[in-house]
This record gives sequence, C-alpha cells and structure tokens, in this order.
Amino acid sequence: MEYIIKNRKPESMFRYFEELCSVPRPSGNEKAASDYIEDFARKNGLEYVRDEAGNVLVRRPASAGYENRPAVLLQGHIDMVCEKNADTEHDFMNEPLRLRLNGDMLSADGTTLGGDDGAGVAAMMAALTEDIPHPELECLFTTDEEVGMSGIRSFDCSQLRAARLINLDSESEGAATVSCAGGVRIKTTLRTERLIQPKIGRTVDIKLRGLAGGHSGADIHLGRANAIETAGRMLGYVYDKFPFNIVSADGGAKDNAIARECDIRVFTAEPDGFTAAVHEFEEMIRPELTEPDRKFKILTGRPRTVAADADMLSFADTSKVIAMMTLMPCGVQSFCTADRSVVESSANYGILKTEDGCVSVLLLARSSLASRLDDIAAKCARIAKYIGAEHECFNRYPGWALRTNTPLQKDYIRTASEILGREVRTESIHAGLECGVIADALPEIDAISIGPDILNIHTPDETLDLASFERFWKILEALLAC
Repeated sequence: MEYIIKNRKPESMFRYFEELCSVPRPSGNEKAASDYIEDFARKNGLEYVRDEAGNVLVRRPASAGYENRPAVLLQGHIDMVCEKNADTEHDFMNEPLRLRLNGDMLSADGTTLGGDDGAGVAAMMAALTEDIPHPELECLFTTDEEVGMSGIRSFDCSQLRAARLINLDSESEGAATVSCAGGVRIKTTLRTERLIQPKIGRTVDIKLRGLAGGHSGADIHLGRANAIETAGRMLGYVYDKFPFNIVSADGGAKDNAIARECDIRVFTAEPDGFTAAVHEFEEMIRPELTEPDRKFKILTGRPRTVAADADMLSFADTSKVIAMMTLMPCGVQSFCTADRSVVESSANYGILKTEDGCVSVLLLARSSLASRLDDIAAKCARIAKYIGAEHECFNRYPGWALRTNTPLQKDYIRTASEILGREVRTESIHAGLECGVIADALPEIDAISIGPDILNIHTPDETLDLASFERFWKILEALLAC
C-alpha cells in the first residue's frame, strides 16, 4: 500500500498504524483485525495464541542480557469506535478509513480515526519486531473493548507470565494512568402502543445537531450537553404548550460516547405553534452551553401531511418516553471524597432507539466504587418500574484500584521526564480500562497505562499527534529497557 506518513521513527510503527486503518474493525466485528495480527505474528516467526473471542496473545523471547528479567505484558485493543458525521458516507464494515495529514496532525475524513487504540496496537507490533533491548514480551491484542470489554473478560489471564503490565490505551502524553473506574451498561425498554395518525394534523421532523460530544468517561466532567437528554428536555418543554404524539425518537451511536445528535418525529395538530416552541427552547438553553457546544442548532422540517396508515405513540407512551429521556441519571453523579476534582461516578445517555414497537435507551454508568454503580442502576430500575418499562444491566466490569509509588510508576516518572524534558505525572481516570480486568485476575501485577496525545476520541474530530506518537515510542522503548 502507499503510505502517507513519512520521515517518522520507528517507520514500522507508523506503517503498522496506516495498515490498521485499512482493516475494518468495528467493535464486535474484529475478525479481519484478528486475522491481520495473526498473519503478522506468523510472518515474523512469533509464538501466538488466538482464542474464540478473537483475542491474540503474541510472545517475543527476551533479547540478549534480558533473559533473567521479569516478563512485561503490553496490552491494547484492536476494535474502534465507529462514529461519522451525518453528511459523511462511509461503510466501516468494508471501507478503509480516509486519512488526512496536516503537518503533525493525522485525522480521518468525517469519521473517527481509530487512534484509540490503533496507536497502542501499532506500538505493540513495533515492540515485537524492532531491534530494541527488552525482557520477554507478552503482547495481548484484545477485542470488543469499546462496547463492554467482552474480549478481555473472556480471556484466560492464567496463561500470562508477566510481572508488569503496560497498557497502551491512554490519550495524554506525560501522564500515566494508575487507576480507573468500573462500569455497567443499563438498558430500559418501553413496549409502546401504536395508534394510526388522524388526518387532521401534520408530522414534523426535529434534528438536534452541532453538539461536541466526546468520551463518556474522559470528557464527562466538561459539562458538554447530551443530545438525547437535551431532546428530552425540549420535548417536555413543548409538550406542556402544544401536546403531540411521538412517532419516533432516535439518537446517539455509542453508549461510551456523549450523544451528539438526536432525531425526533412527532405528530401534532398545531405544527406552527409546535415549531415556534421548539426554537424558543433552543434559544432558552443556549446560555447553558459550553464553548465546544456553541454550534448547537435545532433543525425543524416543513410540516408534512399524514401518510396512509402512518402510526404514532399514544399520549400516555409519549409522556413515558419523555420521562425516560429526562429522568435517568446523566452526567457527573459524584466526586471522590479524597479529591473533589476527580469524578467518582457518572452516567451517560448513549443510544436512543425506536424499533419493533419499542423505544429503548442505553446508558453507561461508571464509578470507582461498586456501591455507586449499584445506586445508579437502582435509580434506573425504579424509573423503569414507574413507567412500566423493562430494565436490564449487563457487561459489568471492575475498576482498577489505586496503588502509589510502585516500581513501574517510578520508572515511568524517571524515563518519561527525561525524554519529554518536563515534569510528568500519574493520575486516576474516570474512563474504564482493561487494566481493571487484568488486575482483578492478577492482583500482584504492577500496571500503568500510557499513550500519545490523541484529541477528541470517539468523535469524527479525532486527531493523532504524530510528533507525540514518536515520543511515546521512545518512552515505551525506555521502559522496556529498565
């Protein structure tokens, strides 16, 4: 293939990254990416094991002089969040990403880039092939991290020999993550009554656009608006003035991304008053918006005559859907008592969907405390029961408990500060990491998570800083030589 990234070291890492960008790898559909890693291991004569979940563990023997050092586990995930702008045509299942290079900054054309965690995967592949000093390496490439960490949760960690874990799934240069939140997915499903739309009235389409979105863990403290919750507020505001019936409500694309867009269709006997109230709400909330959300707008379509046999929700179910979109926990729920600047628990409206006679909403709750996760889930269950909806929790995963001043953390502080020429730090994050599952299975492992600067992950504005990516490699190389 023709590579667009040139004059970067090590060349292999950047080429692996570009190759990965041509391999379809949506969460839950990583077979092509697992095949790619397996083929890479075979071509390079490396020992590997692939399990039924598509996880691939690749081993490299220690280099000369490092045979007696404890093994190191490098770990990252091969799946990516597949988000695109509404006006972008792209088939993530079959088409390669269209890369855009602007100086040091690499992005994709109207879609997510997959730097989360393609950057970590490419670095692991380089560590398995570059001529560098290193102890025995175990490189674990996992599947389905972005949806529920099902890959790592199904992996048999007892086969690992490493005493150290360097997870390569962070997005901030100069910071090593040393603990993270656990999480649980919460789905509420309302089975609705559908009525035929009467002839007197019109349907109106409403589209919420221009919100910044972001990662539902790393960006949740920034106060960015969630399109699903905002749409629910809008519907509640208008309903009190001009009652209507919801025809459909759909928004968000991933539960681990703050919803950026939401589409609503309603039936109303007063389309002009309804539309005016929608835009009244739009102007009313504008002062609430943070700077990244200032492009927010609500688009209303021209009222349309009722199509033959078109249906809608009853008034009762319309009210229940509005409740489901507004009463669930959303945003930061609590801060850590030891450090009030650190988010302890949160919840995020990720996906709203109308299909098969049901309206459902999927939330992702996060917390460093299991009791807080239980509380959020219980609140959602009570709301579901109140409106007569079904409720389920699934894909729960553990957090990663904080340990301070470990030998690996000290090695990171020393080597990274020397390479970057500035002070570096360790930190706890609110996002989930696979370190939690590995540390739960191997309590004695010394672990950190590092990565290059990647901006706006989980959005079509995702950008990888290539100069930072080069420095990230130097840090990883130095840690392996410790």
